[in-house]
Amino acid sequence: MTVIETLSTDSEAAVLEHLRKAMDALRSGDVASAASEAESARALGQTARVLMVFAAISHAIGRDADAITMLEQAMSLEPAVGNYPDAMAAIYLKLGRKADGLFNLKLGTHLSPDPVLTDIFGDYFGAVKDIFDSFIENRPLRTAKLLMSQGMYSAALRQLETFIAVSGGDVDSFALTAESALRVGNARDAQVALEALRALDSADDRLLDLEFQLCVSKGDEVAIKKSFAALPEAISVKQSYFRTRAIVSSPYFDLIDVSNIHKVSNALVSAVSEVDPPNFANSPNSVTIGFFVSGITPALESLILALKERVAIKIYYLGTGHSPSQQRLKNAIDDWRDVASIDDATLTEMVRYDDISVLFDCAVLGPFSRPSVIRARVAPVQIVWQTDDAYDDVGSYDYRLTDKALEPGTVDERVVSLQSSLSYPLPPAEFMGRVTELRLQNTKREDGASNQVRLLAPHPPVSISRSLLNTWMDILQSVPEATLTFIAPTDLSDNFVQLILNVADEKSVADRVDLIDPAVFMTSRHDILLDADLILDSFPRNNIDAMTEALWIGCPILTVSGQHPYESLSASLARSAGLPELIARDEADYRTQAVRLATHLEERKALKGKLKQMHQTLTLSAYEKTAEELFQKIDALWQEWCKLKA
Repeated sequence: MTVIETLSTDSEAAVLEHLRKAMDALRSGDVASAASEAESARALGQTARVLMVFAAISHAIGRDADAITMLEQAMSLEPAVGNYPDAMAAIYLKLGRKADGLFNLKLGTHLSPDPVLTDIFGDYFGAVKDIFDSFIENRPLRTAKLLMSQGMYSAALRQLETFIAVSGGDVDSFALTAESALRVGNARDAQVALEALRALDSADDRLLDLEFQLCVSKGDEVAIKKSFAALPEAISVKQSYFRTRAIVSSPYFDLIDVSNIHKVSNALVSAVSEVDPPNFANSPNSVTIGFFVSGITPALESLILALKERVAIKIYYLGTGHSPSQQRLKNAIDDWRDVASIDDATLTEMVRYDDISVLFDCAVLGPFSRPSVIRARVAPVQIVWQTDDAYDDVGSYDYRLTDKALEPGTVDERVVSLQSSLSYPLPPAEFMGRVTELRLQNTKREDGASNQVRLLAPHPPVSISRSLLNTWMDILQSVPEATLTFIAPTDLSDNFVQLILNVADEKSVADRVDLIDPAVFMTSRHDILLDADLILDSFPRNNIDAMTEALWIGCPILTVSGQHPYESLSASLARSAGLPELIARDEADYRTQAVRLATHLEERKALKGKLKQMHQTLTLSAYEKTAEELFQKIDALWQEWCKLKA
């Protein structure tokens, strides 16, 4: 065992002189002289500083294992000195042992350096440590930015955590962390990152937008309105897009707010400047359809598969994900192009070269959207695909596609409206086996069920207002045998949880309110949906994803048909499923129907029977009618364009 020795002042000065000479010799490449000076120092006394010089010599001759051992001994002698773990971190990188390097670098950042060692060694280990810093700090930051540009926010968060753990973080990393956390619904981590960002630079131009999105995610009406009022004018399409998503998702904004943010987004779009103006004079008379897509839903997959039997189709895949629907469609479509890495100018020329007659943009104002390409005009006829907020841009699109189920009263010459539904998706093939199993479990539970009625509101705080909570608690009051489950943190200090419990206390139903942590819901949501007797949709902003999965599983839902498309997504889903009885006219009717369904087991069983029968007979042929109608509309538009061209 190495024992530290106490040196006299003269001996310590002599040791330091030998150590300086040893390091000077080592830097000049004279290992023998360095070793001789180090031995002279050790003869005067074995100290942690002497061990570090021997570690440097061992490192210089490639004996890194010996260097690590000596540095470990030095650390045991002087555990409060940061120079030793810093040196070990540098050597571990050379050995490719990233985890050990990260551990020691973290340790070194929390310990004070020895100024004498810093003076003697200078940047001897620094060159290797700089590589380590680049490997551990800068690469994760660059990687995180790349992942975020591809919409991979969860993976980006892991890279950012590494960067911040090593470097302590900076304004850029905290802003990126807040943005990524908000994209994946992690309000708690977003708030921590924003507090760090605010402490470092309260004037950062990203701060107000991120704080607004955080307020929306928490569902605090007062904070939302205050934060929204403080926002400066948007200066980029991306910035406007994120504001749009926040506004559309919150129940505290109306159609005027949505329309205004659309106008801002459209004003910020400019056409690709590096390409020539479009020339479609020689476009062929036969129609070819192009699709800009970034995510393939089962509904879009089913419709395109039915449509490809009628017309030539080319897919431009702007995203990077690999969902089952995306993989199936890619295998079925001959002209599939992965274009995520292609710049706007090249993509513009590519689409024009492909002689696309009619282009559908299904990636509107999203992380993968290409508004500059659309504005540059890549096809004679450009149509924006149905969106939940009825987005349109007359500067980029000739028409807007929708259906009567989502927008029953729309009359506009720029709107291509289908009688058939675009909405109800075929359950994915990989989901069907699980659905069958879950339905069997559901039957078994109902057969032995008690009188208790399980109501479920599986929605994020962003879509739940206090008014909606009051409505749900009124329903709970009217059905004494019912319980109501929310997806919310089990932390009672959480603002959303406090709001739920406060409203429940006011209605004297707190003992029948349950909470399921969001992480648990994500891993077990199918079983949780199965266990519900009735799923209450949120309004005016609907939870279309949860409602779709509920219907796939066979659980009745109850929703409200709103005045605007983004308030009627679930109503459109229910209509396309042939179940208009799941749609309430207004809030009062919603309350009445919820109480009726909660208190009538046979009616719920009948609805489940309808859903089961529908899914047993639902095949791709269900989209044949929609595909035929869409093709006829497209063909008519194209023939009209050809006549005008002639």
